[in-house]
Amino acid sequence: MALLALGFVAGWIAVGITMTGMPWLLALVASFVVAAVGLAAYGLSCLFIVGFVPLILATLITVGLEAWWRVCTNRPYVPPPQAPVVHVPTPPPAPAPQKKRGGWLIPLAIGLWIGSTWGDD
Repeated sequence: MALLALGFVAGWIAVGITMTGMPWLLALVASFVVAAVGLAAYGLSCLFIVGFVPLILATLITVGLEAWWRVCTNRPYVPPPQAPVVHVPTPPPAPAPQKKRGGWLIPLAIGLWIGSTWGDD
């Protein structure tokens, strides 16, 4: 707590020194607000990190268990090399039949109808 209080006071003084173009009382209040927001942001970040501690511990335990299991069963992390796969070329696909073009008038009419009523309440 003492380090947090010292950090807050140091931040307050550092921000207050940079505010030179305003009256001293306004600079004092503004620098206090800036330091308080900075301290709150730091405190929230610490609280969010604390939530990940169980997850980090669980990760360390599972990685350790997996390493122990691999050593006991003599299983490598990298699988042994496989035989190369021979690629057999496939014939090119048959051309697709031509699609019927057209049918643009109804979608255009619907779009114009929706667009003309847009924004009318």
